[in-house]
Amino acid sequence: MFKIFGKEEKKIPALVVKSKKEEQPLTPDEGVIIHSMPEQFRNLTLKTGSNVKATGLVIVIGGAVVLLSAVVFMYYFLIKSPVQKTAKQPSAETPKQTTQQSAVTETPVVATPAMPTEKPEDAYLRIKRSELSAPGATSSAPAPDDLGNITASVNGNYAVLQAATKDGTKGGVINMSVDSGAWKIESENWITIVMQSATTTPAEATSTATDQTTNYRPGIDTDGDGLTDKEEAIFGTSPTSTDSNSNGYLDGFEVLHLYDPAVKGRKLSASPNFKIFSNKSFGYSFLYPGKWDINDSGGDEAIMIKSPDNQFIQAVSQPNPDRLSIEDWYKKQFSVDTVLPDRIASSTTWDAVFSQDGLIAYLTDKKHDYLFTLAYNPAENQTLDYINIFKVVLSSFEIKN
Repeated sequence: MFKIFGKEEKKIPALVVKSKKEEQPLTPDEGVIIHSMPEQFRNLTLKTGSNVKATGLVIVIGGAVVLLSAVVFMYYFLIKSPVQKTAKQPSAETPKQTTQQSAVTETPVVATPAMPTEKPEDAYLRIKRSELSAPGATSSAPAPDDLGNITASVNGNYAVLQAATKDGTKGGVINMSVDSGAWKIESENWITIVMQSATTTPAEATSTATDQTTNYRPGIDTDGDGLTDKEEAIFGTSPTSTDSNSNGYLDGFEVLHLYDPAVKGRKLSASPNFKIFSNKSFGYSFLYPGKWDINDSGGDEAIMIKSPDNQFIQAVSQPNPDRLSIEDWYKKQFSVDTVLPDRIASSTTWDAVFSQDGLIAYLTDKKHDYLFTLAYNPAENQTLDYINIFKVVLSSFEIKN
């Protein structure tokens, strides 16, 4: 027991602080309890405020880095990544979107028709033999067995054949194309030594007792594309290129369908090399080479367009008083019972029958009001340099009813 402030208190046990080396009891002195720091800690100093601030700054920076990393992670994996995957790898579940994108950014792929393994010249002979195998069938073209060598110029799905008979009395140009994987005949034009006069009009035909006999030669076609070299100059195409505008069609084939073989996708009516002739009295019009002369000295009933080397094409018009169809008129005028199918043609405004050599076309309008004769005459040249110009005149011939 000892006294503190004069009071008697119980004895307080001394606070004992153990050190690694020794234990020293601390005893109260003059009534006050004194706590003594171990010897090894007496010379230690507390950290100052600058050290505390540095530690806090490190903690703040580290927290900011962690927070920024979390934001970047969420943006990349939750937002950006799905968009990129959708754009680069269109899902099979969205075909409409994929189709629409393809239509905008890609050129449509057009399926190329299957090419036949059969050569076009062999296909021509097979087709003609098949036509002649029918009972009573005849043709204005030479019989297949009468033909000699046939040369073919092929460009993709189109071909032009040049053929001649073994005796050299007939020659022809045949245009063919691929349809449903097989060759078909588009058109053929044969030159024969027996022909009707190219200047014969419908009215004169009844008094013609015999046909004129003339030896015609086909025009020179260096590249074999169906156009003669002189026609190439008119159309502005190359006589040494079968496809002058590189659109996949033979020059001669484009002309048959009234397209400009010199400029891709342009109609022949838009070519500066051609003009339109219109006959108001009989209501017809046609295309013709712009550099050819027009002679209308015969009035509206007889029009002639002439080439610089004096070959010409005539258009003769007259009323059809009996309003006969062109086949009935032809049978009556030439005293024939039938007209072969390969000599009959038609358009939206006319029906026609061709002469045996194909150099004359007799037409009537759909109402049978008028009769028209289109005839190609190579005159003294006797070389058919402009047979395709004749076909252009005929194909573009339009009657306004």
